[in-house]
Amino acid sequence: MEGGFPAWIRYDLPCAGTNMVSLESLMKKLPEPKKADPNAWPNVHARLVEAGIDSLDATEAAKMVEEGKAIIIDVDYEEQYDEDHIENSVNVPFKKVITAGGIKVAGGLAKGVVYSGDPLEPNPDFLSLYKKLDAFGGGSERTVIVTCSRGGSVRTEVVSKRGKVFKDPQLKHGRESPSLRAMAALIDAGFENLAHLNGGNPSWKEAKLPTTGNFLMTIQGEDAVGWRIATYFDEEGVWLKGKVTAFKGDGKYAVKYDTKEAEEDLNLDMNKTRWLNKQGETKKLEPLPADAPYIQRPRPGRPKMVRKNNQKRVFFPYF
Repeated sequence: MEGGFPAWIRYDLPCAGTNMVSLESLMKKLPEPKKADPNAWPNVHARLVEAGIDSLDATEAAKMVEEGKAIIIDVDYEEQYDEDHIENSVNVPFKKVITAGGIKVAGGLAKGVVYSGDPLEPNPDFLSLYKKLDAFGGGSERTVIVTCSRGGSVRTEVVSKRGKVFKDPQLKHGRESPSLRAMAALIDAGFENLAHLNGGNPSWKEAKLPTTGNFLMTIQGEDAVGWRIATYFDEEGVWLKGKVTAFKGDGKYAVKYDTKEAEEDLNLDMNKTRWLNKQGETKKLEPLPADAPYIQRPRPGRPKMVRKNNQKRVFFPYF
């Protein structure tokens, strides 16, 4: 027989023998296929795309709110919402801070490393709180725009300055965020007339639209001195970075911008100002007087030093 036994097997002809293994026994040895995790982000993104949710830019969302056609809900947890949020938005927390016996749990773990932020868990009251929204009272048909401080996006392409649309491999599944996961939960629960604020709260600030919160309240007056900021100038159409050097009173601040030689006195428009970080004053050291008492001897040739601002004695290096 041409080709021998291998040719016989190739044509799926019947065989017998002690080395033959039944198909049934082979199937028993095969591992069971893994079930798709519905909460895995690619699957959540697929459900959102299938649902055809609207992804709104900040200016479009603001116009709908102004015309009374929409309301904005922020799904950040309560403490985060209180710090900074879109003006007139409604807080419906998708997550909540983990507590034990009424006491907030400090720290947590994230992917095996210590996490210093607030440890969070799903908010079991999320859907019930959402149902109480005024948007559902009296047969209202307003669109509910969902947002959060991280933003995220369901979009998988980017638009160039010339208006051309390109597929971005890094946006194969959009950008994950709490607001998009909250939207998936609302869609799964049967809610309709939903839209997502593309880019979330950061995109709202980028469009120089109004925000509020405890964070902005704490950096008024003298508390603003020392902050690195970025201010948007309408005439130039650019953001300029600088440092608040003094509070002049009546809402005016002295700011030294990196690209300008002289300081400028101006009122800071909170909708056109980004607060980057605060820099403390540099405390210079000067030699300690020869007759000053000291506790530990410095090494030979090393001067004893004292802080100039508060005269706090510093001895280094220590034995």
